[in-house]
Amino acid sequence: MAENRIIRALLKKHRRKKETASKKRYLEHYKKAGKDAMTYVQWKKEGEQPTYFKGVGLRRGSVEAQLREAGVSPSRFTKKQKTK
Repeated sequence: MAENRIIRALLKKHRRKKETASKKRYLEHYKKAGKDAMTYVQWKKEGEQPTYFKGVGLRRGSVEAQLREAGVSPSRFTKKQKTK
């Protein structure tokens, strides 16, 4: 009987650690995405991946969204007009 309680306590501790780590990863997403961040539940449904970057090298979403997630200003890529 005591063995079951010990195992249950260890599993509960492991679940708490996983959930805390998951919340820390979500906080990073929230800071990067700013006002366009997903809710925690949406983020969990997406497989804990940001909306703008999915896996290694595969991207999803608009170019503006990808730049926003990367923290790059879109004005950086506008061409300057040449004067004669």
